[in-house]
Amino acid sequence: ARAYREKTPPTLEELEKALKAMPNGTDIEKRDRAIFAFMIITCVRDDSLVSLKIEDVDAVQKTVWQNPKHVRTKRRKGIVTRFVGQVMPCAEDIVLDWLKYTNDKLQLKSNDPLFPKTLVEVNSETLSFEVRGLSKKHWANAHPVREIFKKAFQAVGLPYFNPHLFRKTVCKWGLINLTTYEYKALSQNLGHEHAMTTYNSYGTLTEDEQL
Repeated sequence: ARAYREKTPPTLEELEKALKAMPNGTDIEKRDRAIFAFMIITCVRDDSLVSLKIEDVDAVQKTVWQNPKHVRTKRRKGIVTRFVGQVMPCAEDIVLDWLKYTNDKLQLKSNDPLFPKTLVEVNSETLSFEVRGLSKKHWANAHPVREIFKKAFQAVGLPYFNPHLFRKTVCKWGLINLTTYEYKALSQNLGHEHAMTTYNSYGTLTEDEQL
């Protein structure tokens, strides 16, 4: 009675198609596109993503320190995650551009959110809520991230793939393209102590791939 068919993760081609179609004009659009790209090259959990601060990312070393003191990691575990830029170079470029933009244009400080929530204020004349750009506060939860993903996939005629499925996409890419040593590094990126955890949890083949 509890049996279910696991949802097939997106292909890298589908992820790239959605990413490249995302607009990049306003601060909000830049943030949304950077979130999508960041998820591809880091595979962090969405609840961890919305609690990251600017200081947690090193653009030079291309690493993310998921500090359990404020980052909502699974079991409050500290995780060092390196960018897996080779999985999609254009995604890494977008993330690095965003990091520069937060400093040069938005002038965010080290303690500010890496991906600030949308600023919504009341128009004093119409008494209606209006979007006014970005605030300097964290989102309370990951629901807005999932909405960003839904919109991105819908724009290119694809079904919604939740953020967690990105981990499966990248891990399957790793099975084909990485050495055993490199796959162990990818496993640690995800916060797993054992590579077999990654292999068993995210290495499931589709029905077509089983043939």
